[in-house]
Amino acid sequence: MRTGSFALKTVTALVRRIFSVRTAAAAKIVSGALFTTPTISVADFMVISVIGAIISSIVVLVITVAVAAFCANRDLDLDNVAAPIVTASGDIATLPSLFLARAKESP
Repeated sequence: MRTGSFALKTVTALVRRIFSVRTAAAAKIVSGALFTTPTISVADFMVISVIGAIISSIVVLVITVAVAAFCANRDLDLDNVAAPIVTASGDIATLPSLFLARAKESP
């Protein structure tokens, strides 16, 4: 079962990188078409998305661990409680983390 796992991870990482570059390029094209002001580079789009993902992942991780601990202490069903809370916290944390990542990127 371990045969090819390195190759699979390498291919997966490559596909993700290609998708990331294509998404950043699409964001650059769309923002250039919609706005008359100069836009940031594709590399800046990629850096902002990675930093935003890291920030939001940390926030969601903390919330997930806290919800799991709360459910374990209260003897609650984790499937019924955690899924909606973690999903909502991920949605809520992502947009502010992108704004925060953009603020960190600005000179």
